[in-house]
Order: sequence, then C-alpha cells, then structure tokens
Amino acid sequence: MGSLERVTEGMRLFREGRMKELDDYLAVLGKEDPLAHSFMKSWVAGTTSRPAEAIREGTRLLPKLTDEPILLEIMFTNLAIAYRQMGDLSVAENYFLRVWELKERRGDKEGVARTKLNLFHLKMARAEYESLRHEIDSFLKEVVSSYRPFALHIRATLDLILGRPERAWRTIQGLCEKEVESRDRMMFLGIKEIAGIIARVTGRLEKSMELYMGAAEGFVKLGSPYAAFPCAKALHLSRVAGLLPPPDRLIRDCLRFSRRGSLGDIAAAQEISAFLAKEDSGAVTLLFEAARGYSNGYHPIEAFLAGAQALAWAWELSHPLFFEAARFLAPMIPLYQGFKEDPFIGPFLRRIEPLLLPEYGSECRRGIRARLIGGLRVTVDGKELNLLEWQNKKAFRLLIYLLMAPKHRIPVEHLCYLLWPKERGGRDIRKRLYTAVSFLRGKLGKPEYLVKRYGNYQLENVTTDLEELEGLVIRAEATSPYEKREEILSSARALASGELLPEITDDEYVDEYRIYYKGLKKRVFKDQ
Repeated sequence: MGSLERVTEGMRLFREGRMKELDDYLAVLGKEDPLAHSFMKSWVAGTTSRPAEAIREGTRLLPKLTDEPILLEIMFTNLAIAYRQMGDLSVAENYFLRVWELKERRGDKEGVARTKLNLFHLKMARAEYESLRHEIDSFLKEVVSSYRPFALHIRATLDLILGRPERAWRTIQGLCEKEVESRDRMMFLGIKEIAGIIARVTGRLEKSMELYMGAAEGFVKLGSPYAAFPCAKALHLSRVAGLLPPPDRLIRDCLRFSRRGSLGDIAAAQEISAFLAKEDSGAVTLLFEAARGYSNGYHPIEAFLAGAQALAWAWELSHPLFFEAARFLAPMIPLYQGFKEDPFIGPFLRRIEPLLLPEYGSECRRGIRARLIGGLRVTVDGKELNLLEWQNKKAFRLLIYLLMAPKHRIPVEHLCYLLWPKERGGRDIRKRLYTAVSFLRGKLGKPEYLVKRYGNYQLENVTTDLEELEGLVIRAEATSPYEKREEILSSARALASGELLPEITDDEYVDEYRIYYKGLKKRVFKDQ
C-alpha cells in the first residue's frame, strides 16, 4: 500500500467519525510511512479548524510531494482552506490556482469545477460582486455536474446584492424545494439562510423567519458554530418587524456553539446580544461591534446588514457612534444596491446615501499609514519610521507581515512559523515573538496600535496603498457609467505604478502577495 492509499484510508476513518481507530492508525503510520503520517497531521489540523498548525506541517511537507501529484493536489487544497480560515485570501487564492492547474493537467473536470467554486467563494468574501457575476454566468453555461446548485446559490446571492431581488427569489426558491443528500446538508442549510435574506428584502417576512429558523435549527443539530448566523438574522427580523423571536432554547444553543467558533461566529453572537438588548440605544454599540467583527471575519453581507441597522438607529437617536458607523458603511453602500429594496433599512439607505460621499469613508485620520507599492514608507500619526535602521530584524518583518495581512491580523502560532519557519513552536519561540512585539510597540510609540485579540496580533487604525488599490478595483467594477468607472480606474492606475515592496527580495510570504498584486494590476490595466 502506497502513501496515497494510506492517506485515503485515514481520511475515510476521519469522515466516518471513527476517531479512536484513526488514532491507532496514525500511530502505526508514524512507524511504517512517515510521509503519510505527516500528511494526515496537516490534513486533520486543517479539517478541524487549526489553520496555523495545518500550514506549518503542510508547508514543510510540500518538497516531499513532488512525486505524488494527487497528494500534492490535496495538500494545496488543504493549505488554501487553512489560509482562507485565517482570512489570508490572497495566499488561499494562489494555492487554489495551483490546484486548478494540476487538475486540468489530469483532465479532472469535476475537480476543476469544485476548485472554481472555491475561488468564487473567495471573491464573495472580498465583495468582488460585479466581476464574479460574469464568471458565475459562464460557469453555469458550461457545468452540468453536481456542483450546479452551489453555483445557482451564488448567482441568487449576487442577484440580490446587485438589485434584482425577485429574480434572486425565483432561483433560490427552486433550490430550497429540492431534496439533497446528507453530505450536502451544510450547503442546503446555507441556501436556506440566503433564501431568508432574499425573502425579507422582497417582503415575504413570515417565510423569511421560517427559513432563518430552519437554518439555525439545522446547524445546531450538526453542532456547527455557524448556527449563530441565521439566529442573529431571525432576531433582527423579529426586532424590526414585530414577529415572534426564536425560542430561548435555540438562542442559548447558538450562543454556546459560537464560543468555540471563528471571528465571524463571535460577531454573530455579538449581534444576537445586540438584538436581545431592551432599548435601541443599548443595541447600537453592540451591533456596530458585530459589524466590525463580521468585516474582520470576511463576511461582508453580514457586516453591511449589521452596520446599516446600527447606522439607522444611531441616526434616529443622535448616538455618538453615528460618524464612526458612517465612515465604516460609506464605501459599502454602492455595492449593495439590492438592499435599498429592504422594507426596513431600504428607505434609510436611499435617504442617507447622498450624504455619504466616497471621501467620507476614507477621510484622513491619525494612525498608521503605509506605502508598500513602489518603495516602503510607514508613518505613525504623521511621523515617519526609519525602518531600515531597526536593529531587531524580526520586528521589521513582523510589521511588514501585519501590514500586508488581511485586516492586519495574524494568529500568534502562524506568526511564530513565519518568523522562525525552521523551528518548532514552543515557549522559547513565543518569548522571542513577544520580544519582537515589544520592540515594535516601542517604535510605533502607541502600544494601542498593536493589540492581541482572540489569539491574533493585530494592527489597529491602519491604511495601506495595497488595500486602497483593492478597494478602488472593487468600486470600479461595481460602477457605471463608463466615465465614472474610468475616473476610479485612473486613481487605481496611479497607485499601481511600481513593484510591491521592492526592498524585500528573499521572503516567500511577500512573494505570495506579489502574485496577488499582479492580479490586481491586470484588472486595473485590462482595458488599456
């Protein structure tokens, strides 16, 4: 039996829930097939939401898989999912593209379709809706596989976002009525949740509540922390429409599961708490924190809905959070045209949008400002840092990684791997990381700009030219007519005029972001 067969057997044991047998099997693998044993350690870590461990083990294994093309495909997928779990979507995309290339070489059409859907989900997380619409339509014309319902689900979501809610309802209603196999249960529950949003926007309020409740109950039965998402939406609808809320038992279960979930699950729990508050004034702060948590967890639709409700209540109550919430929401409103039809937040969005100019969301504020394109330059509250003279080179790399990382946060364990890739994690490595963190905080001059939250180190109050470029590209693709789109693209072309971090020539993590940056440049200059 070769390594591929041994890995396949281990994956089967895991999927069947035979964990005691899996432990015994792995103990034998450690002696008989070290390659398969190390592979399974990484795969299990990725499948059980331990992305930093999956990346550390899997990356070290890649050079040994060059003669095992199937195992290499599986490991690339595993690494892509792990990076996606950490919010590092650029690196995840690069790995999925490698999987696509390998599957095309083998003529694996089903595998190519599955990989394309993974890439579509990354675009959804980045809110790249307009470009995704064209890709999903092309995909639906060519695919006849079992992945078609996944694609229709995405298209219905896009129809809602881009202003065609009735068409979205016709598509999603058909999917909700179909029976699905148990292995597709999570996908089916996700479809019900999106159907609930579409039903709400189209005024089918009772149906919306039914769909939210069904999705929440289904996720609870599966033990999934994601149950908090539809539960929060049900409470939102109950609050604004006066419908009966979910039962206390369901709310308790959703909150209990969410405690062991991701940043998005924690944000959903915060949203639940907001809608359980007795007064709107008490809910505003909790709801806005939930909106920011959704954004940090790459759940842009939830971030918009929670942020819009927080902004609406802040406006009505003259709440001090209004201006901060307005800055947060201003760049999003042009992307979510369909929600202007919502019977509750729609009238407010139509009224407030003309007051929120594009500049509102990007006004100059104190904090960390970084130029990464065309040469490195970082200022803190207007004062430039002399980075090249820093004696602590690990602190320099730490700053660079955090500036590039999505939402400027990286898990502690993954930072240890990035800074000391050849060493095993442990107390000594964490002490060295803390030394680098302390040095960086001292150089920033504002310890509150580098915080530790939910097991991540995160920079606060940061803007970079790379994320500004990404935002301009997304805005341009969602804008018409041509003249307005060209005006935005002109600003993007001015930003994309140099190389990304030309001073750094020996770093694989930076190289991954160079690939992403080249992709952004192609989108900026494609019409020239």
